[in-house]
Amino acid sequence: MPKIKKDPETGKWLIDCLVKKWNGKYVHVHRRDFPDEKAAAEEFVRISKEEATKPLGDEDESNSFDLLVSAYLEYYGTKIKLSSLESSKIVISKHILPRYSGRTIGRVYEKRSLQSFREYVSGLKAKIQRKNIILRKLREIASFGFDRGRVSLEQLRLSKTILSSFGNDSFEVPNEKIALTPEEYRKFIGTFKSGERYRAFFELFFYLGARCGEMMGLQWRDYDPSAQEIFIHQQSEYFASRKEWVVSSTKTKSSQRHIKLSPFICSELNDLRKAYGQEDGWFMFFGKTAISKTPIVNQLRRHCLMAGIRVISPHEIRHTVASWLVANCKDMSDLIVVQRWLGHSSLKETLDTYSHYLKGGSEVTSVLGKIQG
Repeated sequence: MPKIKKDPETGKWLIDCLVKKWNGKYVHVHRRDFPDEKAAAEEFVRISKEEATKPLGDEDESNSFDLLVSAYLEYYGTKIKLSSLESSKIVISKHILPRYSGRTIGRVYEKRSLQSFREYVSGLKAKIQRKNIILRKLREIASFGFDRGRVSLEQLRLSKTILSSFGNDSFEVPNEKIALTPEEYRKFIGTFKSGERYRAFFELFFYLGARCGEMMGLQWRDYDPSAQEIFIHQQSEYFASRKEWVVSSTKTKSSQRHIKLSPFICSELNDLRKAYGQEDGWFMFFGKTAISKTPIVNQLRRHCLMAGIRVISPHEIRHTVASWLVANCKDMSDLIVVQRWLGHSSLKETLDTYSHYLKGGSEVTSVLGKIQG
């Protein structure tokens, strides 16, 4: 439907359209008798802005915190990754709505209410990082509401002040990531039988140092045996709330990368494909459909215990590989290779996370071959 058009009967201009309100709903606007197109356009802009940021109290539902949360999720659902949206929904449904559903925005963002919420979060049995995520989510909703005229400047200031992040001087200390030694890796991989599917999976996992979602998203079409190369460009995630698997692009654009494989790894992958007769569109280790992370975690834990080594998480495999590579860098060019190998967006990210492993040594791409060959 045209927003602005000329009335053929009177020769004057009119507005006839749907205008989006702050909460995502639409209102029909019909205005007539504008002398020219410019006047009609200026009125349309004014109405659109007014509906998008209508002052508090102009309508009964405008003060609803539930409606503000729905609008927040709808808006950001189109701007962030699906996994981030699901995480936001979990935080909101578990920690925010049970306390504030049915309340007005004013009551949620008053001083006493915010202080009570901070005390609640402080008492949770969770790491500081998790607590700060919960606080930040309620702050983000306040910022969203302020941009749309739902939250006052004073309420926004209170949320930023009272819901500030917990400092690192708390008695809680985040768990340090574990990095296995090459000897521990050999003990671990030795617990699998030769030709076993999960043996090949973890051999490639420890070679690539990829994210677990990237490993789950690998398909046979991503492997080029003639070039001895694998292309990481997607990840697979399972969302329990929706009971479905979603294959999406990698975490960042820089995470998409081609990695050269050692002859040993290629031989393992070729044998695996022959044994299972899998097609190009199949997931490399799991068949026609993707799987959740749970069986991977279970296999990893089981074989760590069998090997008599420390139990690690899938992400600590990536941490292990990164530590091996960085420890064998001898100059900046090697570090740049490691950055690209891991799919980091910048060299600073690699150095900030793994610089304490720097020792100097041999060529980066030969390190994993020596450990696994």
